[in-house]
Amino acid sequence: FFFQAEDGIRDHCVTGVQTCALPISPHLKNVKAAVLTVGGWFDAEDLSGALKTYRAVEKLNPGIYNGLVMGPWSHGGWHGNDGDALGPVRFHAKTAEFFRNEIELPFFRKYLLGKTNLALPEAWVFETGLNEWRREEAWPPKGAAERDRKSTRLNSSHTVISYAVFCLKKK
Repeated sequence: FFFQAEDGIRDHCVTGVQTCALPISPHLKNVKAAVLTVGGWFDAEDLSGALKTYRAVEKLNPGIYNGLVMGPWSHGGWHGNDGDALGPVRFHAKTAEFFRNEIELPFFRKYLLGKTNLALPEAWVFETGLNEWRREEAWPPKGAAERDRKSTRLNSSHTVISYAVFCLKKK
């Protein structure tokens, strides 16, 4: 069910769940620090969360560094293993290790230690199928177009769910 909180924030709760997460996006105003939002393409808990956070920071905080990383991970899958597989699917690359060494560490070196000679892209995106990281100077990438595609999948109770997917297609 949905309810309207006293402060005007809409919330989504599921019956039987003890806590209800408030959306963070409206509260990401006046951020002064650099932001690196990290998410996983296979995050069954909240795939859109990282993308919504990135968009909100970008819109509400012009002028700060706002980076996005989307890897082939489940929720939090960029820490704790090397990221070379997701279940039986092999990526032929240690994606989480690459993230920690080539993305996260340089970000911290630049913004925590002041190493100003490091050039960071707007987005790092792992492209499954090709099994490679792409550096993008803008997100969405320049020359990409949004398109709708209907998809279906099974949820944990094996019920079919339909949902719209927005894909990036090079023009």
